Order: sequence, then C-alpha cells, then structure tokens
Amino acid sequence: MSQENMKKGTFKNYIFIAAMVVLPFLLLLLILVAFQAPAVQSPAVRERGMSPEVLQTLINGWNGGGTGGLSATVSGNIVTVTGNVTGATNTLRLNIPAGVSIVWQADLTGSVTGDHRRFVGLIHVNGNGTFEVASGKIENAGNGDSATILSGAININGRLVRDNGNIIVSGGTVSASTGRAIVSWGAGRAVTISGGTVSASGGNASAISVGGTLVISDGTVKSANGAAIIGGGLTTISGGKISSASGDRTISVGNYMGARPDDHKVTVNGGTVESNVNGGRAIYVDCGTVEVSGGIIEARGDGGTAIFAGHGVTVSGGIVEARGDGGTAIHSLFRNIEISDGIISAANGIAIRGARSITISGGTISATGGRAINAGADSTVSVKGGLVFAYGSEIAAYYSTLTSADLDAAIYIIERGFQRKFKPSGSGVIIAWDASKGAREYAAGTTTDLTAEPAGAAEWGNDGNNSGIRYGVNGFFIIPDIKVITP
Repeated sequence: MSQENMKKGTFKNYIFIAAMVVLPFLLLLLILVAFQAPAVQSPAVRERGMSPEVLQTLINGWNGGGTGGLSATVSGNIVTVTGNVTGATNTLRLNIPAGVSIVWQADLTGSVTGDHRRFVGLIHVNGNGTFEVASGKIENAGNGDSATILSGAININGRLVRDNGNIIVSGGTVSASTGRAIVSWGAGRAVTISGGTVSASGGNASAISVGGTLVISDGTVKSANGAAIIGGGLTTISGGKISSASGDRTISVGNYMGARPDDHKVTVNGGTVESNVNGGRAIYVDCGTVEVSGGIIEARGDGGTAIFAGHGVTVSGGIVEARGDGGTAIHSLFRNIEISDGIISAANGIAIRGARSITISGGTISATGGRAINAGADSTVSVKGGLVFAYGSEIAAYYSTLTSADLDAAIYIIERGFQRKFKPSGSGVIIAWDASKGAREYAAGTTTDLTAEPAGAAEWGNDGNNSGIRYGVNGFFIIPDIKVITP
C-alpha cells in the first residue's frame, strides 16, 4: 500500500471514530427535546388547543374544592357558564383564544390565598379572548395578595408570556373581601365595565387594579376602604358611578416608581367619580394627565381634592367640585390647566390651584368662601372667556407665599410687577362679591358690593325664580339665599 493510500485510510478512521462519539450525543439531545417539547409550547399552540369544546370540558370537570358545580354549553365560539359553587378553594384557570368568548352566568364564591411571591385569583384568565360576567356573581374572600378575577401575563417555564385579552362586566357582581376584585396585568389587556357591580369591601381592598386599558360606561365600581381603581394605563369613564367610602383616593393612576406621563391618562366624559372622606381625592394621577368633557367629579370631605394631576388638566365640560371646607376642585403641579367649558367650584376652598399656565377660555370657575384661582410662583393666569367668581372685595391679590391668610380676592397670584394690574381679555369676566358686608337683598340693575373686570360687566338681577348676578352679554350666576328686587 502506498503512503498516500495509508493517509487516506487513517483519515477515514478518524471520521468514523468522531461519528461514533458524536452521534450518540446528538441522538440523546433529540430524545430530550422530544420529551420537553410539550412543556414549552408557544402561546399560539396553547390557544389552538383550548377550543370552545376544550374549555367546556375543563369547566364541567373543574373541582373547585367546595360544594356544587359549574355547567358549560357551547354555541359557536361562545361558551356560556351557569351553575353554583360555594366554598371554592381552587383556582379556575381559563386560557381563552382569540375570537372565543366565555359568558359567565353562574354563582361562584370561595377563598383563594396568595402571598407576596405568588399572586393568585379565584378565576385566572389568559389568552387573547374575552371573559364576560353577564349575570350571577363571583366573590372571593381571600387575602390582599389574591384577586376574584386575575387577568394577564402567565409564566411558562420561566418565560413571561403576555396577551391581549379582555375582561367585560355587563351585569352581575364581582367582589373581594380583602383582596382585589379584578386584576388585569399587561399593557395590551382591557377591562370594560358596562353594567353590574365591581366592589371591594374590607381592609385596603381595591375594586379594580389595571395596567392596560379600562373603560367604564355604566355600572358601579366601589371600595369601602381602599381605592376603587388603582394602576396605570388609560382609563376612560363615560357613565356609571365610581366611589370610595373611606379610602383616601377613589382613582389612583400612575402612582409608582418609573411611571411616565405619556403612559397614564384619565378621561371623564360622563358618569360620577366621588370621594367621601376628609382629605380624600376623587381622581389622583401622580404621573399623567386628566381630561374632562362631561360627568361629575366631586370631593365631598373637608380638605378633599376632586382632581389632582401631576402633568396637566384639561376641562371642556362637566362638573368638578370640592364640597367640603378647605377643599380644592383642581390641582396640577407640573403642567398647564386649561378650562374651555364646564363648572369648577369650591364651596369654601380653592377652585383651581396650579403651578404653571392657567388658561380660562370658557366655563364657570367659582369659590364661595375661598379662592377661585390660586397661582404659584411659576404660573401665569389668562382669563379669555367664561366667568371667574369668588367672595371678596378685589379682583386679584399678590402675595409672597401660597399660604397667605388674605381671602379677600377672586384670584391670588405670586408677586410680579408685570402682572400687577390683572385684567381679563376677550369675553372673560372676573367678579368679586363682598359678602362680608352682610347684605342679602339688592336692587336689580345695581352693582352694590360687586367688583368686576371689565368694569361694568356685572350687576344684580333675576333669571326666572333665581336671583344672582348678570354678567357679560347673556351670562347669569345664581347665588343662593339672596333676594334681588326688581323696581
């Protein structure tokens, strides 16, 4: 054999030996992957597997740990759940695929308990489908680390998988004793309340904790002690009633480390949001904005605030009021306040308090016993339309601190030479009524005890059975407990 052939034979031997060593390892690796594959299915595979029929089987066979049972029926892509379960201690887990809806009409009560490492829900919903509570009830008596309905990201083999599913409450009751009634995690998830009641009754329990989108068009959302709504994202209220009986915030959004103003917004164009505790806030958006075009937002307790927003408030309609002593209707720290319509009032406090630009182009801003506008050191005030009214003997006072004891002007502005002679522009009117003189009867057409800008823009008058002040072209401001006599 030639030397060249010997080299070729040796090379083939090397290849054969390497193959004999490597192939068993490759075979073992393929076997391991085959066995592991079912455990690392993608969310899409998981959703394709959980068809309406699979969901039906899961629900019908669910052992809640209590008494009674659930019954599910399928019609197309809709799974309807009825039945009655009490004393449940286990979680009902539902992975609902896109295009599939579960319509809940059953009664389920129970208690599931989590801890700070593992948040649990009586019902845990995942997937891109919809879970709707249409009637019946779902009640959880678990602790503060649990939810009645938990919706959001799930952990698959250490990997966080997010989805875009929906929770809808159109009827019935969803409630929590000490935990949270609805928790929805993930920016892509949505919660819609169009009827029914979502409530939290004990401890610091919250009715809704949301990180994505929340839309309320009707129904009741309430909390006995904690916030009715907490979290972040976009909240839109067009109807219904949101309240907290004794919590210091009814709606608390964007109140966490690392929050960004552009990510958090509360929009109110209908419905009612109220705070009922002294020092409470109806809407509190620490890092974000508030827009109001309708509805009622009110702080009923002494020292309460109807709207607090760190990064700006815009009002184009609706009613925002602080009804208690020392309250504030609107307070913004770092961005502008713009009012183009609506009613903003404080019974005996401050109607608008801002640290940046405050622009009034319409609407009515009033304080009966306090300040209509309280402007901070870096603030400018422009009244281009509407009415600004307060009890007092002067239009504007200039002071060196926000805690000035002087309460005798409609507008308070930090001392500034260039804004020393404050006047409105356009159709704007500012009125101060010196109620301290004690008069409660005036002659129509007179200006007794009234100071107005522009001069002559206000006089006493009647509008039907109401007495008050005529201002501008056709404006009329009602003042209770006075009488205007027409000669």
